[in-house]
Amino acid sequence: LPNGLKNLYCTMFQIDSLPQHLPDSLISLSCGMNQIPILPSLPNGLKNLECNWNIFTNLPPLPSSLKTLFCNTSRSLTTLPSLPNGLKELSCNGCSQLTMPTILPDSLEKLDCRNDSLTYLPTLPNNLKELRASNNQITCIPTLPSSLQYIDITNNSFTCLPNYVSVMDASYFNYPLCTPGNTLTNPNGCERADGIFGSPYFDTNANCLLDLNDTKLNNINFKLFDYNNQYLSQASSHMFGIYNFTYPTGNYTIVLDTANVPYTSQCANPGLDTTIQLTSINPTVENIDFSVKCKPGFDLGIQSVVTNGIVFPGQNHHLKIAAGDMSRWYNLNCASGISGQLTVNISGPVTYVAPAIDSFTPIVSGTTFTYNIADFGNVNFSSDFNIILKTDTTATAGDSICVSVNVTPISGDNNINNNMYHLCYGVVNSYDPNMKEVYPINVEPGYNDWFIYTIHFQNTGNATAYNIRLVDTLDANLDLETFKVINYSHSNTWTINNRTVFFNFQNIQLPDSSSNPDGSKGYVQYRIKPKNNLGAGTKIKNTAYIYFDYNSPIVTNSTINEYIQLVSVKEYLKNLHSTIYPNPNNGTFTIELSIKEKQDLQLFDMTGNLVLSQTIENGKGNIDANYLSAGVYNISIKGNNSVINKKVVIVK
Repeated sequence: LPNGLKNLYCTMFQIDSLPQHLPDSLISLSCGMNQIPILPSLPNGLKNLECNWNIFTNLPPLPSSLKTLFCNTSRSLTTLPSLPNGLKELSCNGCSQLTMPTILPDSLEKLDCRNDSLTYLPTLPNNLKELRASNNQITCIPTLPSSLQYIDITNNSFTCLPNYVSVMDASYFNYPLCTPGNTLTNPNGCERADGIFGSPYFDTNANCLLDLNDTKLNNINFKLFDYNNQYLSQASSHMFGIYNFTYPTGNYTIVLDTANVPYTSQCANPGLDTTIQLTSINPTVENIDFSVKCKPGFDLGIQSVVTNGIVFPGQNHHLKIAAGDMSRWYNLNCASGISGQLTVNISGPVTYVAPAIDSFTPIVSGTTFTYNIADFGNVNFSSDFNIILKTDTTATAGDSICVSVNVTPISGDNNINNNMYHLCYGVVNSYDPNMKEVYPINVEPGYNDWFIYTIHFQNTGNATAYNIRLVDTLDANLDLETFKVINYSHSNTWTINNRTVFFNFQNIQLPDSSSNPDGSKGYVQYRIKPKNNLGAGTKIKNTAYIYFDYNSPIVTNSTINEYIQLVSVKEYLKNLHSTIYPNPNNGTFTIELSIKEKQDLQLFDMTGNLVLSQTIENGKGNIDANYLSAGVYNISIKGNNSVINKKVVIVK
């Protein structure tokens, strides 16, 4: 072979040997599906070796440069040489005589050892992303790294697991965690992983123990702090009602996050928080189960608003509104017997078409849609307020459609901050079904409210997608501690590693768009706040990567939020600042404006009726609307080249 040769491909030729000397320049060697009994010495610069379906019993020493090794279905292969540091992918599927090496390099990202008659696996690298080890005889699974993005360890002999990771589906969570000395669930004496495990649950019989008849709860949020009370991470109980933190030895505090949610702790132990010590002797603490109950009163609100479908002139799209009893998001029912009203106001170039299938039919008055609810305990939180809209044929790309949702009653509601929700989305002139969007987009310096991100995906292939993974790196200017998942189309698990959030839709079985256009779509929505005091010119960028099964990722558009300083008087007037206090109030309140020019104030109820009109002089006005009944009211303040809209809550 000539010096300078970089790539040699000689697969499926039934050859029984290779040249004794391979050129030092060789980078890739592919010699699969032959009858080669011995491989020659490998060049020091070789990066990729594929030698599937041959008859050798061992391999020559592997060069330190090697990145990928494929030796699948080499049934005579019994051992592998030392694996070089830097190896990223090892595939030895179907090597039934093979014994795995005792050490895997830290660099390894993909391991495929299916159908190998293996009885054990070595310690797995901390950066491993894919593990395929099905159809073996493995009795003990090693600690599974949290970095895993795909796992298949089915059809093995293990009876317990060392830990759970977010990419698992329901079948894995049926296995108990390995407990030393437990001959029933752990007859092979398997080790358990470092970390903290538990479940939030509704205690049916109030005995402060998680029993079979108790209900495990999902989306319950926990935060983890170190011994210095420094925030480390957070996790939510996923669809199987389990949370876990995988951490090394040390002292930690787990906090049940009950701020602005409808639940609290029911039992004194562990209560709202508990301190955990992980030691070299006891590296695992499990069954840290939090009994959760409804807070006194109720919490009505709006969880999220999501569009589904193309927002294109002349086309229909769905508006999905998750609202009502906020405890339903957690698998609780805290607002049974509470009646009230939900209203939706929509502005922009759209026309109401009909309620979505199996949704409530609203009372329509212009662009206001009203739902009178006799009992919020009977409302389907996720689907009863969904409607179908048609984008006007005269709409142009960039036009905004804005949605305001309000729910009452206010009186007695534990958290009135979620009774109002506002979201705008844009008309498009082209459509990418795999995209990311954010609201709001451009904000003023110092903005410290929520950014709402939605990742849309659609299976546009020609077959069912069995597993889908979303990878989204969060910008350094976002505050990780405020991250919250607020909606999703299909059950999933998620985890944050450093600043990257992984959403895993395991066994989603999403149909393709040609066979089921509507069923082929999905989404996940989360919200997060920026860091404090970001100045003008700051840009927050985010891009998501969508993996359908084994395919290369689809890269979404990049969202950009920019902090813009208002520079002209006209811009300032259009974005004038206002303060209402107190809010909520009993009908008497004060409005202060950032400018001193005369302004006209109008107050409207939720049906659009004008109930008060007043002039504001010198930037301040005292409003007396004590005669009005309790509820949410819209305020419009108009001046020269300026309009500002606010909401005020009156409580009696």
